[in-house]
Amino acid sequence: MARIAGVCAGAGSRGGTGAWVLAAIWGAMGASQREGVTVPGGNLPAAFWGEVLSTFLLVSTILLFTAHDRLKPYTPYTIPILFAVLVGLEAPLSGCSANPARSFGPALITGIWTDQWLYWLAPFTGTALALLLFALPILNWLRNDIAKLYHFAHDETGFLRGQEKPAGV
Repeated sequence: MARIAGVCAGAGSRGGTGAWVLAAIWGAMGASQREGVTVPGGNLPAAFWGEVLSTFLLVSTILLFTAHDRLKPYTPYTIPILFAVLVGLEAPLSGCSANPARSFGPALITGIWTDQWLYWLAPFTGTALALLLFALPILNWLRNDIAKLYHFAHDETGFLRGQEKPAGV
């Protein structure tokens, strides 16, 4: 809910802060963006599956990197690179929302609700597919006990990770 409220505030009302900043930085091109409204391109099935794939790849990357102790520290560096590629590929198809709140705020402010369902259903579908993939028995070696980059030293019992007390403690 906080994310949705923040996106609504960031989108600004007609002529509000968000629209002003967009127009000030990008001039006529920024003003033409209609307060950041996300609408699909001409092919709705391609837009839907593009959003599903984008979310699937983001969630899968996080699960893959957090499953390996050596890769965990690099997780924050992989997502911006992956997302930059996805935006370039997905933007023409659906506007590359990748987040329901990202599409909801501008739609609420402008009243443009074109195919809004897509931006809610596709991310949940992509997440579900990634979770189902990583739940397959053949991928047990990629199981995460928890998706944290760092486990605090004061958690000697492993309680925060859902594990029993280690033998040496």
